[in-house]
Amino acid sequence: MFSSDYPHGDFDSPYDAVPESFPVDLRRRLLGENASRLFRIPLRLMAVAA
Repeated sequence: MFSSDYPHGDFDSPYDAVPESFPVDLRRRLLGENASRLFRIPLRLMAVAA
């Protein structure tokens, strides 16, 4: 799971912190699916612009 380190003033965007070289399924899990499953919060699916 990605941690934002809130409420500290420094911020690392999750999209900058998780390398693009990671496989898409791993990035998806790190950026939301793991937390969604753990806290039982459904994710909203978003369309991706081509």
